[in-house]
Parts: sequence; C-alpha cells; structure tokens
Amino acid sequence: MKAIFYSKERQELIQRELQTPAPREKEVLIKTNFLVLTQRDLKNVDSENDIIPGRFFVGEVIAAGSDVKDFAPGETVSGITSFFCGSCEACKNLEYHLCENPSIPGKDVNGFFAEYITIKSDFLFKVPPEIPKEKAIFLPLIAELLAYIPEEIKPGSTGIITAGSIEDLLFNNLLLISGFVETAILSTSTRLRTFLKPDLRTHYMEEPTGLLQFFEGYGEKPDYAFDLTGNLPLLKSILQVLKPNATLFLAEKLLNEDKENIAQIWKFNIRMKNLLPIEYRISYAIKILQTHAIQPDDFITHIFNLDDYQKISKILLQEPSLIRVKM
Repeated sequence: MKAIFYSKERQELIQRELQTPAPREKEVLIKTNFLVLTQRDLKNVDSENDIIPGRFFVGEVIAAGSDVKDFAPGETVSGITSFFCGSCEACKNLEYHLCENPSIPGKDVNGFFAEYITIKSDFLFKVPPEIPKEKAIFLPLIAELLAYIPEEIKPGSTGIITAGSIEDLLFNNLLLISGFVETAILSTSTRLRTFLKPDLRTHYMEEPTGLLQFFEGYGEKPDYAFDLTGNLPLLKSILQVLKPNATLFLAEKLLNEDKENIAQIWKFNIRMKNLLPIEYRISYAIKILQTHAIQPDDFITHIFNLDDYQKISKILLQEPSLIRVKM
C-alpha cells in the first residue's frame, strides 16, 4: 500500500510502499476514502522521525479484530483526533475526554495519510449513510473545534478569535451557530480574508488597533476570546478589550513567564478546552452537517489525490490551506 510520510528535517512529504497492516484483536482495518489536511498537520509534528501525518479521515471498514463487536466490513467510519491512554486516573473513571496522556495522530503517533490504516475500535465512530463521504470528512474536524466552544454560552455573546488558518474560519462559523451574535477575527494573514464569507456578524482585522477601535465603537466588551495561534503579541492586544473576568480559551499552553506577563493586563479566566465528552461533540457535528448549518465545500481551498503529495506539501508549507484528498 502507499503511505505518505512527513520529514520534519527535510520539511517535505515522502511516499513509501508499505505492507498492508492486519488488525489486532481490538483494531479495525480501514480503507481510507478521503482525508483533510491543514497547515497544523505539518506545523504541529512533534516526532523527530518521519511520521505519517493527517488527523481527519473517512473510510470503509475492511476487516475487524476478534474482540471488535461494533464495526463490520462495509461500514463507513471516521475517528477521533485524540487517542486516550486508557490507564490514567481519568480513563479509569471512563472520563476519556479528560485523559492526562493522550496521543495525537500525525503529531506523536502515525496519522492517516495512507491507503489503509488500523485503529482501535474505541477511537472510531460510524458515519450516518445520508452524509456523503466527501462531507463526512469534516465530522472529526468539527468535533475537534467544538472542544474550544464554552458550554455555558450566554445569549448574545460576543467573542474575539486570533486566526491563522482556514479551520479557524470554520471555528468562527461554529461560534455563530452556537449563539454568538458578534465575532471579531484578528489575523496577520491577508489571505484568510479572501475565504471569509460576507456576514454582518463577523468583523475581520489585520491590526490590533482595529480591534480596539471596533469595540470602542461597539460599546460592549467581549465575553470570550479564543487564541488559536499561540501568538503572544496578538493575545496581549485581545486582553486589553476583554470584559473583566471574561474567559480566554487557549489552543496552546502558555509558558509560566507568559502567564505572569499577561495576567498583569487584565483579570480573566484561562481555559484550554471545555469538558464535553467526545460523544456529545460527535453527535453535534453530525447534526450540523445533517441540517446543512455549515457547507464544508466553502472551506476547501484545494482538492488533490494521494499521488499529489508533493503539491500538497508545498502548499501546506506556504499558505493557509484546507486540502481534501481523495485516496
């Protein structure tokens, strides 16, 4: 089978021929049909060794291990994007979404950019037959982004997003679906603006001063902020316009010295993710696609086949992109 590896040292994707894997007792063998790749799939690689990237897939069950009871050949499935360890205190209490030692496919363990993959059945979910596979590929992406949306949204909430990728624009749409009446996107990328659909509820800014001016004119400070880039200067500019005791969601942990630095600017609550179980987020993601609340094709920047891996590599390393790959 063909598999695509990412070399962090060479900063490129490489195709290799591997033997098709056989599923172990608790694993499922899947033929991948579609993948979605984003900038973060290459940027966030931790392994110094070559690794198979990709954390979003849809595929067909080919075979299942002897201990697998819930999945059968021919079914369409996708997978979660954080593998719980099964041995920490949270996992022992069946609170898998709070796992203390998760593994991230494509980051520190092999991901899904291959013709065939094996994955533990615990990490899979079934795709409803009415959702086409090319759209169902968005289910794990939406479920992942939902982890940063607060459960306790107040009616008429406002929020700020620091954005650096196409998936951050998708996150903005999820906020509006969830009940936010106004969002401000702060990004240093001029390219992102071209993918933002006209919407009177969303305001796009490339300079922090624009953020300050907007909320001064708006007359109301935001309830939430979402830092999806890890860009500390942008984060500081956000904190200056937050309400006291507003909630700041971080996609990446801050260093201790950074925490002390920004804590002097404003009083706020720092959270990494909400505590909603993955099953809830998957169900909500399915509902979003079933009701056409989001049109996935609006966020696709390129469509390629597996053999286009060199083009994919070049694009992902150069510009904000969300690439659908037909396997």
